[in-house]
Amino acid sequence: MLSRLLGIACPCILLASTQPAPAASHWAFCNEYANQAVISASMNMSHGCGFTGSRWGLDYRVHFNWCMSASNDDAMSERMLRKQGIQACHGGATHNGQW
Repeated sequence: MLSRLLGIACPCILLASTQPAPAASHWAFCNEYANQAVISASMNMSHGCGFTGSRWGLDYRVHFNWCMSASNDDAMSERMLRKQGIQACHGGATHNGQW
């Protein structure tokens, strides 16, 4: 009987452990992502860097919605590309040392 129970329970446990992060956690991640994206876009404009395209847009909702449909790895890659762009334009400076 125990082996039957384990045979049924084990796949369920494995399935539960491979589910994506809870929606609230991803929402918080994307909120921070979008806030940082807007800060980077503002720095792009204020420092005259001249970067263009959706990566450099000022609309929080666009960044947030994109993030909600993207993986955390893809969002982190976008964040790193913006950080590198601003650092190259502005001689290594970041927004209050946070990215």
